[in-house]
Amino acid sequence: MSDLVSIVMPAYNAGPYIDQAIESVRAQTWQDWELLVVDDGSTDDTIVRVQRHAAADARVRLLHSGGQRSPARARNVAIAASCGRYIAFLDSDDAWLPNKLERQVAAMRQHGALLCYSSYYKMDRDGRRGDTPILARPWVDHGLLLKSNFIGCLTAIYDAAALGRVPMPDIRKRQDLALWLVLTRRIAAEFGPCRDKVLGLPEPLALYREHSGTVSSDKKNAAAWQWKLYREVVGLGRLAAAYYFVHYAVRGFAKYLK
Repeated sequence: MSDLVSIVMPAYNAGPYIDQAIESVRAQTWQDWELLVVDDGSTDDTIVRVQRHAAADARVRLLHSGGQRSPARARNVAIAASCGRYIAFLDSDDAWLPNKLERQVAAMRQHGALLCYSSYYKMDRDGRRGDTPILARPWVDHGLLLKSNFIGCLTAIYDAAALGRVPMPDIRKRQDLALWLVLTRRIAAEFGPCRDKVLGLPEPLALYREHSGTVSSDKKNAAAWQWKLYREVVGLGRLAAAYYFVHYAVRGFAKYLK
């Protein structure tokens, strides 16, 4: 299998931002990729914009989810249709720096990593980048991820040749964290300690857009979904769920104070 990277991009009414997202993929120094954009029932000009890119670059493919269902289901349409050795994620309002894929594929080859992520910058709604990056931990495992989501979804790549085309658990929120929990548990069980197979790069390689319309903006709702993740997706008992929820809440409060 070649080192083709399949890039998963769900899109719903992404007209104001999706050109920047797609252009950041097309500008990658690593050229062996396919971009699977899954329209999730957009009512704006998202589809027209994606079609323009697809006409100009055959590596861009437009898929449809069949209606606005959820980010997880839209991503899973792309994962099921993907052909690459690696699965990467980029939301339609975020962007990558040009050497993102090249740096990560090279690092995964060098270290034998099965899951890789990186540091990233935040940008505001108008695309103005912050000065201080969100730094990636050098590695994470299942236990650390239960305490907090240390992996920015827009930076993550996993090796589908080794792990299979693992879909995101079908929940409305926290589906990216749910996937990292599934992957790290599998890696530890089948390939050895995550310290040796999960790799975080300190270099900022992506741009995460913050604006009021994001799913994660409602903190109370997010906390409720975090609890639901512990109890219904991971299957933790009440005491274990409460233990990890306290860690999640404390870290979230600390980030809010920064």
